[in-house]
Amino acid sequence: QLKKLSDLNLEMRLFDTRLYPHANSAAHLIGHVGEVTKEDLANDESGIYRERDMIGKRGLESLYEEDLRAKIGVRVYLSGSEKQILYEVAAEAGKDIHLTLDIELQNKLYSLFKEDEGQVVCIDPSNGDILALMSFPSFDPNEFVQGIASASYQALLDDSRLPLWNKFQPSYAPGSTMKIPTAMAGFNAGILSPGTTKTIIGKTWQPDASWGPYEIARFTVDDSPQDLSRAIVISDNIYFAQVALEMGRDVFQEQLANLGFTDEVPSSYPFPAAQFANSGSIGDTVMLATSSYGQGEIMVTSTQMACIYAAIAANGDIPAPRLLMSDEVAIWKENVISDSNRVFLQQAMRATVEQTHRSAAYRDFAALAGKSGTVEAAWDAEL
Repeated sequence: QLKKLSDLNLEMRLFDTRLYPHANSAAHLIGHVGEVTKEDLANDESGIYRERDMIGKRGLESLYEEDLRAKIGVRVYLSGSEKQILYEVAAEAGKDIHLTLDIELQNKLYSLFKEDEGQVVCIDPSNGDILALMSFPSFDPNEFVQGIASASYQALLDDSRLPLWNKFQPSYAPGSTMKIPTAMAGFNAGILSPGTTKTIIGKTWQPDASWGPYEIARFTVDDSPQDLSRAIVISDNIYFAQVALEMGRDVFQEQLANLGFTDEVPSSYPFPAAQFANSGSIGDTVMLATSSYGQGEIMVTSTQMACIYAAIAANGDIPAPRLLMSDEVAIWKENVISDSNRVFLQQAMRATVEQTHRSAAYRDFAALAGKSGTVEAAWDAEL
């Protein structure tokens, strides 16, 4: 049958290429290879690539292209009967890269969220191993290896859910998930304890008339005296704003810096550093107050937030996020919270799941603890 291909004006070409068995579930992390372009060849100062060669186009395929790529061997010899070799450089296979991913977990999570829009990061709090890292909806990287059909590519571009966008790469406003690092900052600054109680009246609040018409609003109104645990359970913006204002901008930023904010993330994967504000430093007291509950201009990746939460889940240390098995397990920040405060926050976040989010997150087969966070209500309208 193969011999008859030419009669049909067809030809067969054999080639080695990548196959991505986990396809959509790991597409944004692994990326894909593709045939070199004219631009790739023009930028190839070392003369490594030739036409029809494959090159990493995105994800880890691009990031580790130099390591993954095999090196072509060369042999120069006399073509006589003895084939005397004059010059030889042995070919080298590309390196294997082993990830910390639990691929069964990755695939399971993708099956649950593939129709949604968002991201997932799962970290082992004991050592910082990234067990799952995905963006959804996704795409099949195998379609890109030999050149995706223009109609299929355009369909991906036109999809309003942005399947090609890697959603776990950028930083975001953390919303109320920021209240846990704010509590940790308050503990370490000495102005907050588990028993710190505040009586807040009404739905909105401002410290004084200098704020003009601006007021901080809270979702759940509780006029009774509330301690830190209750403030976490009902996610009271006003409580945490008052904590940040009591610390002051410089102390608040110093304590967050001690949690890794603004540091380069110690990871082989290029996660961006967190920021306090677009200018580099929190501005007025309004920005300080709103930063305490994850609004303002504070930005951080979900992976970094997961590492901070790992200190509460494990032993008080913030682990460095580890994606490559070849990297050493490392501690990013040591002893960022005392054992007693760590256990207290565990219990408060357990109560948050059991009370505030019982219908959505509670499971009777596991003791789950967590904190939800919501972006500013006006975000969509401002777009």
